Amino acid sequence: MQEPDWIGRKIKSCCNLIDREFNASIRKVEAASGITGMQGMVIGYLSRQGESCEVFQRDLEREFHITRSSATGLLKLMENNGLITRTPVDYDARLKRLQLTPKATTILEEVNHCIKAFEQQLRQCLTEEQVAALFHALDLLEERLS
Repeated sequence: MQEPDWIGRKIKSCCNLIDREFNASIRKVEAASGITGMQGMVIGYLSRQGESCEVFQRDLEREFHITRSSATGLLKLMENNGLITRTPVDYDARLKRLQLTPKATTILEEVNHCIKAFEQQLRQCLTEEQVAALFHALDLLEERLS
């Protein structure tokens, strides 16, 4: 009896492959700067939010669907490596605003180049219609699982 195709297993398998390939593509940046793929994605996210936007740990937890403990460890490492600062806000001492350091901003250009090249690689085997359908299906799953 043939086992059915499982959506979760297929997505997990693709996630593992994407993670492996993305990390391989960013190794040069990692070697030069000491960052990981996830740190690169956080740097990119913070950059896209802009200086005027307040971003906190909980925003990263939501954006990347990671646990509080994973986010805490990631941010501590990034702070220790001089990539981000965490500063309390006036209206709630429990909240710490995340900001990129000049060191992270320098790394950002190299990270963006790797991300764009990797995105092109992912899209090579899909038509625009397939990309749109994939995003639609993934959005539905993400909404349902959130």
